Amino acid sequence: MWYYVKNQKKIGPISDSALSKLFFDGDIDASTSVWSDNLKKSHWVKFSSTHFYAKITSTKEDPILLELIRWLRFLRAGLISFISLILLKFFYTWQSYGHFLYTRIKYSSA
Repeated sequence: MWYYVKNQKKIGPISDSALSKLFFDGDIDASTSVWSDNLKKSHWVKFSSTHFYAKITSTKEDPILLELIRWLRFLRAGLISFISLILLKFFYTWQSYGHFLYTRIKYSSA
């Protein structure tokens, strides 16, 4: 069970999962003072100096996930390029059609 200080008030006890949710939601940060009976020290410490903080902030890079992200970025770039080409084609087609109408009206009235 954890206790933490917010607005100069001691709040707790809360569970590990509740503390990690508070951290990821931004309600507390690494400099928040916390205390737990599991701590070797009997005084309040910064959250960033606890083993629990190190545990929840450490990331293990999954190679499959990294490869998926790389392919998604590639596909996104391809999709943006494709849409840009379609819009460019539409613009020039519309411009050509306007020129066609202009010349048709101009020479048909003469």
